[in-house]
Amino acid sequence: MEHNNDIKTNIALITGGSRGIGFAVAHKLIEMNCFVIVTCTNPDNISLVENKLFKSEKSNNGIVTVLDVRNEEQIQGLSHLIAERYGKLDYLINCAGIMEKSQSTVKDEKSSNWDEVIDINLKGSFLMCKYMIPLLELSSNPHIINISGGLGLFSNGMAGGTLPAYRISKTGINALSLILSEELKENKIMVNSVDPGWVRTDLGGKDAPKTPEEAANDIICVLEAPFDLKKSGALIKEGHIISY
Repeated sequence: MEHNNDIKTNIALITGGSRGIGFAVAHKLIEMNCFVIVTCTNPDNISLVENKLFKSEKSNNGIVTVLDVRNEEQIQGLSHLIAERYGKLDYLINCAGIMEKSQSTVKDEKSSNWDEVIDINLKGSFLMCKYMIPLLELSSNPHIINISGGLGLFSNGMAGGTLPAYRISKTGINALSLILSEELKENKIMVNSVDPGWVRTDLGGKDAPKTPEEAANDIICVLEAPFDLKKSGALIKEGHIISY
């Protein structure tokens, strides 16, 4: 795609945007005339995602690019590309995430599973924020959204146990959002964790009651809110602030 330095619309970057909640958010933002930058890990998926998201092969609505959120060099490269082509970033939505493949406990959790889940869910979100903050500082209405989850809430006592890596990654996401909200309040960068609920995705399974589109609507409502010092850092579920 040609450089597009004079884009006036909102620029949104969505990790894990090839499917599930991330894809639904990208689709809705395109409908709102945002320019979306969607990342996915598998290069074989790029054409498929482009065809689903954009009406034409050469779209003015956004781009799809390969990114491993564990790879710091790739993230740095993406931040340079966004700076060069678009000059700013308005929305960062960290949707990339995985879960253990079985209901493991701390006792039987494999360290390789632990590392993969923590690296993608938590370290990936940290790295995305780290390298995109300078671009968000150039926006007139910047917002970071990190995807949390009910299984990572202290307020429910970690009910049921199991899935330690996933739960702790989501607890860490909440801490990251709180820390960022403090660090970025002078820049008026709104930061929130969003608990999407139990959603019918590859992660949530086919029995989940909520559609990705419904979860995306919740996220869009958070994105559209103006900067509010009292709400930045909050965990939001279906439009309501809930306890961490």
